[in-house]
Amino acid sequence: MSALAARRAALAAKAAIAAEAPPAPSKPTTRSAKPAKQAPKPPPSPTLSDFSGVSDESDDSAGPSNKRRKVANKGKKAPEKKEKEARYFVGVEIPTRAKPPTSKPRKQRAFSPSAAMEEMEDGTSAESSGDEGDEPLQEEAAAPCAPASLPCSSFFVVEDDVNFATLTAKQLSEAGIASSGPGVVISIRVQETLAIVGTYSVTPLQGSLALLSTTIVPSAENTSYPVFAPSSHPVPILARANDEESESDLLEVLDLPESFDLSPSQTVFILQENRTGIEGLSGDVVPGFNSIWLSEEGAWGLRGVHPILDNFPVPVYPHVTPESWRHALASVVPNEADPEDSDDETPGAVSRPPVAIVKGPKRSGKSALARATLNKLLETYAQVAWLECDLGQGEFSCSGAVGLWVLDRPVLGPAFTHQCPPLRAHYLGELSPQSCPDEYMAAIHQLISYYQYEVQHPSTFLGEAAEGGRRGDAVPLVINTQGWVKGLGEELLRSIEAVAEPSHVFAFEAASEDVPPGWTASPVHQSMDLPFCAPWESVIARGPAPTVITVEPAPSSPLQARYSAADMRALATVAYLHSRGDKWDFSVPVLGMRPWVTQLGGGGALRAAYLAGEGADAVLPADLPLALNGSLVGLIEVETPSEETYVSARPQPSAEEATLLGVALVRAVRVSEDSLALQLVTPLPAEMLQRATALVRNGALELPTCAMLDWRERVPGGGVSEDGLAGVRWDDVPFFDAAGVDAVGAGRRRVRRNIQRKGQ
Repeated sequence: MSALAARRAALAAKAAIAAEAPPAPSKPTTRSAKPAKQAPKPPPSPTLSDFSGVSDESDDSAGPSNKRRKVANKGKKAPEKKEKEARYFVGVEIPTRAKPPTSKPRKQRAFSPSAAMEEMEDGTSAESSGDEGDEPLQEEAAAPCAPASLPCSSFFVVEDDVNFATLTAKQLSEAGIASSGPGVVISIRVQETLAIVGTYSVTPLQGSLALLSTTIVPSAENTSYPVFAPSSHPVPILARANDEESESDLLEVLDLPESFDLSPSQTVFILQENRTGIEGLSGDVVPGFNSIWLSEEGAWGLRGVHPILDNFPVPVYPHVTPESWRHALASVVPNEADPEDSDDETPGAVSRPPVAIVKGPKRSGKSALARATLNKLLETYAQVAWLECDLGQGEFSCSGAVGLWVLDRPVLGPAFTHQCPPLRAHYLGELSPQSCPDEYMAAIHQLISYYQYEVQHPSTFLGEAAEGGRRGDAVPLVINTQGWVKGLGEELLRSIEAVAEPSHVFAFEAASEDVPPGWTASPVHQSMDLPFCAPWESVIARGPAPTVITVEPAPSSPLQARYSAADMRALATVAYLHSRGDKWDFSVPVLGMRPWVTQLGGGGALRAAYLAGEGADAVLPADLPLALNGSLVGLIEVETPSEETYVSARPQPSAEEATLLGVALVRAVRVSEDSLALQLVTPLPAEMLQRATALVRNGALELPTCAMLDWRERVPGGGVSEDGLAGVRWDDVPFFDAAGVDAVGAGRRRVRRNIQRKGQ
C-alpha cells in the first residue's frame, strides 16, 4: 500500500469511529448576563507589563456561529435593543501558558509530497501511527487565551481631599509654578495606575513616577515634564516606579487639605494643562488624525486632559514595557564604583561614556526603546547625544537627514511632538539609503567622529556641570538605526557598529523563518566594498566587547495597521512646518503662512543650489526654477560656497563641508536676469536663516498633499470645495487637477525590485 492510500484509509477509519460516537453537548447559545458595574479594585500585584490592547464589548470566548444562533433562538422573543455605549478601554492580558504535550510529537513529513514517509522506531509510518497522524496541524500548539475585560482603564478611584485635590492658577503661581490655568494634585499607591490622553505636564512632588519606560523624580528645581499622549500612539500609564523616597519642597508651600494622603508609600505629583498649540493638529489638517487630541474640554477642569477612568469615546492602547526592556535599560547606566576603578590598562576605557545602539526590524519598537534609553541616561548624565540614522522616520526632524542632537531633558511623546534643530546634520533627501549607501555611511562616519572629538567629553563644549547632581563630565550617545536589516541593510548596520564602537547593543528578536525539512537558509553575504565597513572581530579587538542584549519587540496593536509609515511622515512634516520653537501655530494652513524672501545667486544670501536623487543630473540650468518650485529643500551652511549658482550633475557638499540647518518649502520662484527670488516657508528663526548659504533638493522627499490644501475650506465628510482653492479656480491651481482624470502623476508610483529577496 502506498503512503497516499494508507493516509486515506486512516482518515476513513477515523470518520467511521466519529460517526458511531455520541454527539458532544452543544455550547450555550445565549450570552450570560453582564455583572453590575462596580468600582474597580486593584489587582494583587499589577505591573506595567500586565496591560494589553483594547478589549471588546462582548466576551472574547468563542461562541456559536451565526447559523447555529439563529436556529437555537428560533421562537424566542428578541431582546430589546439598547443604545450602544462607548466601550473602549485598556484591558489586562491574562498570562498564557503553553499547553503540555499529551502525546508523542508527530513525525514531520518530507518537503516533497511525493517522497516516501520515514519509518519510526517501532516500524510504523507517521501516517499509520494512530491518532497522531490524523490530528489537524493547528492543534499541535495551544491557542492563546483571550484578554479579559476590565471596567475601566485605570486602577484609580478619585477621592476628593484624600488622593485628589484641585489647585487654582493663583495657588500654583504663589508656589512658584508657572501655569496659565488650574491644576490637580494626585496621590497614587503602588497598585494604582492612571492613563491619560491629551497634552499635560507632570511635576513630581514625592516618590518616583514611571511612564513611557521612564522614571521621573522630584528635583530641587521643581522641574515640570511635558507629556504628549495622542490617541494615535500608545497611551502612557502613570504608576509608582519604586520605593525611592524623595520629596519636593513644594509640599510645604502648597495649601493641601489635612486629609490628603502624603504617606511615604504614596507617589504625589501635580498635573497641569500644557497648551502648546499642538492640539490644533486636528480636524482635516492631516487626514486620519482628526481627533487624536479629542475635545478641548477635558476632565477635572483641565483643558485637553482626558483621564481614562471609564468608558472612552475612541479606542486607546497602552504603552507596555516588556521585561527585557527593563533589563536592557538597567544595564546601560554604569555603576557608581566604575569611575574609581583605574586598573584598566586601556587609556580612557574607564571614563568613556556609554554608547548604546538600538537595532531591529521595522515596527518592532526601536524608537520607543531608544527614547527610553535616552531618558534613562539623563537620570545620571546632564546631557545625552542622539545619532539619528533612520532616513525614513526621523525622531527630531523631518525625514531625509541623518544628524546629531544633544538633549538635556527627557522626551515624553511621539516624534512629531519634540522636533528641534540639530547640532550637526547632513541632508540626503532620501527615505532609504538604498540609492546612496556611500554618502549615507560617509555622513554617519563624520557625525560619529564629530561626537567623539567635540561632544563626548564636554570640557570645552558644554561648559559647567549640570544641576541636580548629574554628571557633566561626559555625554553618552544613543544611536537609532533604520529598520532595514537584510541584505545591504544588514551590511550598513554592521558598518555603523564598526564605526561607533558601542558599549551596549540592544537587538530586537528577529522573526523566525520557516525552513522546510531538507532545506537550509542561505548564509548572509559578507561584502567589504562598503566604506568604513569592518568585520565585527576588529571592533572587539579595538576595545572591550560590547554588552549585547536581545530584547523582545513591543506588543503589537491595531494602531500599526491603522497608520502606515507614510502617514507618520506626513504627520511629522506638517507638524514641523507649523512649529515655532517649542510651540505650534495651526491658525492658518501652509499656503496661508507668510514666507521669507531671499535671493539665490547674484550675490544673494543663498549662493548655490544642488540637486540630488534620481534624474537630477539631467536638469539643465534653464530648468532650475521648475525643479525648485513647490519642493522641499534642505537649507545648509557650507564653509566655502561655490561661486557658480548651479551646475548640472554637480555633487552636493560632503558632510565635512556642510551641515543641515533645517527644511523649507519653496512656495514660489521669480526669475530675474542673474538670480532667482525664492519664497521660503520654514520654521527656522531669523538667526539660523542668516547662516544658510546653499540649498539641496531631492525629489524623493515631497510635500504631503494635505499640506497643499486649505483645511478651512474642506467639505464636511471629506473632499474639497468645487469653487477652487484659496479663491483660485481649480484650473489655475498649480500641481493639482481636481477632476482627477488623466492627471500627470495621478497614478501611484510603483518601484520594481525584482532582484531582491522578500522582505529586503
